[in-house]
Amino acid sequence: MAERHFTFADIQKFFIERTASFKSICELESIQFLPELSPPAWLVHYKATYHKGERNEWTNYDSMLVIEKQDNKGQPWLNGPMSEELPRGCATPAEEDAEIKRRFDEWWKAWEAEQQATKERTTPEGSTIIEKPDGSAYLRSGDVTFEV
Repeated sequence: MAERHFTFADIQKFFIERTASFKSICELESIQFLPELSPPAWLVHYKATYHKGERNEWTNYDSMLVIEKQDNKGQPWLNGPMSEELPRGCATPAEEDAEIKRRFDEWWKAWEAEQQATKERTTPEGSTIIEKPDGSAYLRSGDVTFEV
C-alpha cells in the first residue's frame, strides 16, 4: 500500500471546498479509503439537493473519487482525478490513446485562448473578480470561488 498523508478530516475539507461552487447543496454521506489503489484514493459518497425548499426540489445521490498526488517537489496534495470517455470505434488501446490525446490537445488550445481573454481584478478587500469571455464572472475569496 502506498504511503498516504491525508486523514478523514482532510478529505472532508477537500469535499467541502470542491462542492462549495456547486449549484446544489451537498451533504457528505461517507468517505471510504480504497487501499488496493495506488496512489492513495478515497471514494466520497454524498447527497446533492437541487432547488432546496422549492416546489421542484430534487435529490441525487452521487460519489466522487479523490486521489492523493504529489507535485514535482514531492509535496502531497488532493485532487479529483481526470476522466476521459473512451472513444468508440477504435480497434486498439493505442488508437484510443491517440484519440484521447487529440481531444486533450484541442481542449488545451481552447483553454489557453480562454485564459488569455479572461480578466482578473482585485477588490479593496483583497478578493479577486474573474471575468470570463462568455460574460460569466466569479469571485475568489481565500480558498473558495463563487459564481456571481
